[in-house]
Amino acid sequence: MWLNPLSSNDTGAVQASGSYDEYWIDLSVDIWDCSRKISLDFSILGPKSYKERLKKLDNLIQILEECKVYIEEIYPDYEKEKAEYKEKDKNTSI
Repeated sequence: MWLNPLSSNDTGAVQASGSYDEYWIDLSVDIWDCSRKISLDFSILGPKSYKERLKKLDNLIQILEECKVYIEEIYPDYEKEKAEYKEKDKNTSI
């Protein structure tokens, strides 16, 4: 899945892949953003790792939700301050 619109200059994608057999569940998530890539492992071998992987997912979801709230809260002030800075810079140019 692309993270940005195809028309965007920014690149980014996320992909999950997994399989299982009688011994374990093999699951990974790869995230690309520009030229960087991370791979997250969610393999499950039994009840303990099952609980750990669910907690790992909960932690990731929580931090992503916090990032979204932060951006939504600060963006209006950011735009206002950016406009004020540009206006100030325009008035002080030689």
